[in-house]
Amino acid sequence: MKITQIAANQTELHVGDLAVLFSYQTPVAAYNARGEELFTVDPHSLTDGISNTTSKHISTWCAGWPNTVEERRPKCSQIPCELFDNLVHNEINHWHAVAAS
Repeated sequence: MKITQIAANQTELHVGDLAVLFSYQTPVAAYNARGEELFTVDPHSLTDGISNTTSKHISTWCAGWPNTVEERRPKCSQIPCELFDNLVHNEINHWHAVAAS
């Protein structure tokens, strides 16, 4: 697991094949390298929505992922906050179990 501050108010967490973008203290986007999938949290599923600044953080971060073998960016899917949180927790738990074995 590795945590890196990538810009002001933006942090990236790497856990196994998953990279997660935090804007301020909220996880808002993730890239799963295994499936070449890019996810963002659906702003409508957050109590306070997403600020213009966080929206810019997400757009910049998502645009920075390398092209896939097919020479196209991974499809970006918006998913509800609860599913997004589950995705991150499941990946962390998976790699924790792998490290413990």
